Amino acid sequence: MVVVIRAFSLMEVLICAAILAILGGIAAPRIAESNARARVRSAAQSAAAIVDRIAAEAEASSSERIIRFGADGAIESSKRDGTEVRRFDLSTEPWRAMITKADFGGDIEMIINGFGESDSDGFFLVQSSGAIARVEWTRVSRHCQVRELTSIGSP
Repeated sequence: MVVVIRAFSLMEVLICAAILAILGGIAAPRIAESNARARVRSAAQSAAAIVDRIAAEAEASSSERIIRFGADGAIESSKRDGTEVRRFDLSTEPWRAMITKADFGGDIEMIINGFGESDSDGFFLVQSSGAIARVEWTRVSRHCQVRELTSIGSP
């Protein structure tokens, strides 16, 4: 009885390794972009929820709140007199995001009166790992919505 042992040749193994390397090279950027988009979407939705909650708290307490958007990824809220300062940091895990621009009637601050209404419409941009989301606030709806999600460098 003769036992034949089959094995892969070195050439077959090298061809398989080359194919896997090419597939990995194609997939890696797409996976990274997908992760960046998911991260910025999560950060933008969290930031929108934070602003909505601050507006609801202003209305519930009938007191004015000022919301400041920092480039370091922080959203700060306080009463007009500077008390009850609260800070929400988007630069930490799981978001690792920053706010690149905020515009509320030409100002980077958003003022919410005791009725939960703002002094103007506006938006802020949230960026994380190559993706940007635009979060808009309208006085009519009195809440934030994530409007756009784009990758940096995309048309």
